[in-house]
Amino acid sequence: MKDFFSMISLLFRPFFGGTLEEGIKAYDEFDYIKAFKIFQKFASQNNSTAQYYLGKMYEKADFVDKDISQAICYFQEASKNNHADAAFALGMIYHRGKDVPKDDDLAKDYFDLAIVNGNIEAKKIMKLFEESEVIYSLRDGIELFKKEEFLKALDIFKALAKKNDTDALFYIGYICEYFDFEGKPDNIEPFELFLISANNGNRNAQYEMGLQAYYKDKYEEAVSWYEKAAKQGLKDAQKNLSTMYELGYGVKKDLEMAKFWMKEFLNNKEEV
Repeated sequence: MKDFFSMISLLFRPFFGGTLEEGIKAYDEFDYIKAFKIFQKFASQNNSTAQYYLGKMYEKADFVDKDISQAICYFQEASKNNHADAAFALGMIYHRGKDVPKDDDLAKDYFDLAIVNGNIEAKKIMKLFEESEVIYSLRDGIELFKKEEFLKALDIFKALAKKNDTDALFYIGYICEYFDFEGKPDNIEPFELFLISANNGNRNAQYEMGLQAYYKDKYEEAVSWYEKAAKQGLKDAQKNLSTMYELGYGVKKDLEMAKFWMKEFLNNKEEV
């Protein structure tokens, strides 16, 4: 009982002195009360090392109750101040997925930050990621799409989209716009994906933008998108563009241009 009250008195005894080095020494010697008070003082001064150690204490329940949210907050503050070990700690938290939902993409971002700031261990972790990561191609996704294995196809297209593959965005939009299936995501806006993909030169997305404009009676806009896709050899776009010139929809009626694009369509051996 005497030891208990001695510990309580230590806990509530004001602590005003101590350097950061003394705090680290106290932590290494398991004097967590002293270490905690020193780290709090320096963390309030935006010291990244103190923030990192407080993060460790909350993560590992050293003296304080375990609080992963608080640990993440301190690690994030420290990593913003270029503390390599704090960034590595965040990477491990999200990679393990024990106390938070597993998120390897976020983990990799933190490991990359740790590497930039000199953490050697993060390099080893990233190498393991690279060796174990499954590489998919757009073709893999398209093959699954043709087999109507939409969820598997979406997984591949989403993975590619995260790597800035704007062609994959078109397929995500197309699947979600035109097909109903169990597990279909309801938080995707196909039009936005079509627009991004079209602006990055995907002819299928350009054609889709043309169709959507046409159905909204925005004929000039439809002609513009059809023309972009037609010039890239998309057969349906060539046919539709010919019709627009023939009827004078969204463009001055021009039978010669209508014939030109119809000829392009007829000579195009590409499968629709």
